Amino acid sequence: MAHIIFGRYAIDAGLHHFITDEALPGSGITADAFWQGLAGLLTTFSDRNAALLALRDELQAQIDDWHRDHAFGASAYKAFLRDIGYLRPEPAAFRVSTQNVDDEIARLAGPQLVVPVSNARYALNAANARWGSLYDALYGTDAIAPPVATWGYDPNVALWCKSRRAPGSISLCRCRAPATAM
Repeated sequence: MAHIIFGRYAIDAGLHHFITDEALPGSGITADAFWQGLAGLLTTFSDRNAALLALRDELQAQIDDWHRDHAFGASAYKAFLRDIGYLRPEPAAFRVSTQNVDDEIARLAGPQLVVPVSNARYALNAANARWGSLYDALYGTDAIAPPVATWGYDPNVALWCKSRRAPGSISLCRCRAPATAM
């Protein structure tokens, strides 16, 4: 694997080519300024990053040992996580202010759902409530796959369809199976 040496860092040649020849042109940032900036960030944060990774390994080892030595109990486990510093006390109340918010969020009325992003279904439901269903937008059209010429099941669109559209066209109508096809 080829590398480009920049200061004390070895950069993968493919990444260097992509950044220098494809990503940066037209951005107003020179390749030298980009690589110097990246080298500065790496120099500034490498030691802290290494320390945080070591802390993560130490915490994980303590958690693994606890699980080997104890039967699980929610309150005991939570107390243990607090004792080792994995869980920290809730911070004091605070306020957040924003500026330069996109008009579609700041000025257009619509549901503003706050959901945990760790649950994909909740996040998708929130996006659907705000901007409409991704399912309807993509799977209700032929935007993802070419039209199907006859009645039948199209695994690319996961719908029973009979297309009356010209190849390459996009139609907003929904395909439905005939009663006999089900």
